[in-house]
Parts: sequence; structure tokens; C-alpha cells
Amino acid sequence: MKQTRITDKITYVEPDSMARFSSCAGLIVQSRKQIFIDMNLGESDTRTLLEQRCPDAAVITHFHLDHSVWTHQAEKAGIQVFVPAKEAAFLSSLDHVVQQTAGPLGCGKQWHAFVENTQGFRSLTHFSSYGPDTVFVEFAPEMVVMDTPGHSPGHTSFYFPDDRILFSGDLGLDRFGPWYGWQNCDIRDLIFSLLRLDGMQINLILSSHGGMIQKGISDIFMAKIKEILQREHHIEKQLSKGKSEAQIIENGVFYLHKKKVPQPLKTFLDMWDSVMFQHHKNLLAQGGLTAFFPELSQISNALSQQSRL
Repeated sequence: MKQTRITDKITYVEPDSMARFSSCAGLIVQSRKQIFIDMNLGESDTRTLLEQRCPDAAVITHFHLDHSVWTHQAEKAGIQVFVPAKEAAFLSSLDHVVQQTAGPLGCGKQWHAFVENTQGFRSLTHFSSYGPDTVFVEFAPEMVVMDTPGHSPGHTSFYFPDDRILFSGDLGLDRFGPWYGWQNCDIRDLIFSLLRLDGMQINLILSSHGGMIQKGISDIFMAKIKEILQREHHIEKQLSKGKSEAQIIENGVFYLHKKKVPQPLKTFLDMWDSVMFQHHKNLLAQGGLTAFFPELSQISNALSQQSRL
């Protein structure tokens, strides 16, 4: 793992690998007490850091495996765990996770086995819930909870106004872009979240998967919205050419280079692409994203002109 001291209170921690959806980067915040945010580094590194640092609390930004699967180690060590109120059921029941994610998509048994046996998911039994109005007074009162749903129903970012630092969580500010591959993801909520952050004073972004971002912050949120619009235009164009849903999914909506990916991962990538396709198809049936965000019409029109060239 790599630990980078950002301020006297904030340390950014990155895992050695983020392969197979098992880990992410997180924060150590040393304020009134010590608090971990998304400290999901893999089994051994998470255990090592917990033993070295002995934090007072651990916070999860959202329920996805790469952000939460090793949090049961913190619970086992007697550390107070906080989870988004909207996603508490996902952290406390594997059956609920499967029923609300891969189950309705026909991949329930495979996903259950992968999550439990390969990823090491263990249900949390003792935790506290938090929401947009929560202030972590006892631990880090300067830390502002930012409700940024879309990637998941209760996805949360954290802002440190004194230093103008944002921990963006999993909003897709990395090179892969925004992800919304489960049915409970919401593209409109994700765009609202990105627009909300676009108007903030931010000098440094610490992301879950894209490292530290210092340059281009003024443009990054709109750039990611543009990527979502580009996917919409691509799907619309492929449909207009007579391409089938199966063909579009096979060629990739988010995962463009998956043909040689081994099983069961290939099945999961196809599953997520199919869900993202459906999200866009549903929005196109309602007039597309600009029907909900007229302020994006200029970007959308420019993309349309480019696609016709």
C-alpha cells in the first residue's frame, strides 16, 4: 500500500492493486479522533493498517464490494462502523445484495458464489447509519458529508472546506468514467451529483480509483457528464443503424475490451453493460438526458454534429 500525507489531518492511502473489484483508495482522517474512510485495501493490508493505526471509526461511502468487503475486519476489531442509511441492508445481508443486484438479471447464483467465496463478503452486524445531515462531531467535525447518489442510492463524498479537499469516492472521475451497472443506479442522480460538485471550491480531489487530481478540476465534472452523453449518443446511433441490443452489449457500453476476459468475470461485465444499456434506453424513450437537463443541450448538440461527420 502507498500512504501519502496530504495535510496534518488527512492521509491518502492507495492499495497495491485494484484488480477483481476487491479494493479502492481511502482516507485516514486524524482530527478529534481517528477515522478511516473506505479503507478497503485487500484482506492483508486492511488488517495491517487496522493493527498499526487502531482507528476509532470506519466509514463506508457505499455498498459496492471494492469499497466495503473488508470492513467486517474493522467491526471484528471493535471499531465503530458507519454506513450510508440508504444502503444499510446491503451491508448486513448477502441475500439482499444478490436479490437487489444480480439476482433479477439471471446471475444470482454466480454472483453469490463470487461475492462470498472469491471476494470474502461477510455481513456486518453492528454498525451505525449516517445520512446527508450527519455531522461527525465526535470524530472529525470539519468533515462535510456530501450526498452524491447515482453511482449507488446512498453514495457519499466527503468535503474538507478548510483545505478545499474533496474525497470524491466512486463518482467515476478516473479514466474509465462514471459507472452505473446495477438497476438501483440512476444516471440522472449521478448527473445531479456531478453538477452539484461542479460549483464547489475544490483545490484537490482524492478519488477512489483515479488517484489524486489537482489539474483540470474546473472542467472534470462537466467532462464526465459529457462522457455519459457520449454513451447515450453512441447507443442511439447504433439503434438507428439497426443494431440489436445484444450486439450493442457485446461490443460494449462501458467495458469495451472484454472479449478475452475469463469467466465468470466476462458474464459479469456483460451483465453490467446490459444494465447500463437499459438505463440509457429508458432515458431515450423519455427524450434523452437533455429532456431532464436542458442546460446540457449545447454539449449534446455538439456531440450530435460530431457523430454525423
